[in-house]
Amino acid sequence: MDNISFVGKPFPLEEAEGEFRRLKETGKNSFTLTIEWKAIEHEGQGIYDEAYLAYLRKILLTADREGVSVIIEPKNDPQNAPAWADGQSGSTDAFKHAQRRLKNCKAISSWGDVG
Repeated sequence: MDNISFVGKPFPLEEAEGEFRRLKETGKNSFTLTIEWKAIEHEGQGIYDEAYLAYLRKILLTADREGVSVIIEPKNDPQNAPAWADGQSGSTDAFKHAQRRLKNCKAISSWGDVG
């Protein structure tokens, strides 16, 4: 099992508002957020990192409040798999769980609109 946390990645929550404001100052209004399978389910199969999902939810809500659109890029290839997965892919349940936790947040993903 991986004893890791992705909370605070890509940036700490307390910096999110400033990050999105700086993005808008450069004339951009969208942000791509990569979510790796191992970030959601690193402790074991079916054990989801609820703290990380709560962090993502707050990031998405902050982006929306600042007028920044978020495009979620789920990564489920074997290189981004948790150690317990032993090189297999199959993150469908993890991403479905994440989608439920991020419900009502405005974001676009290849798994469909989150909000």
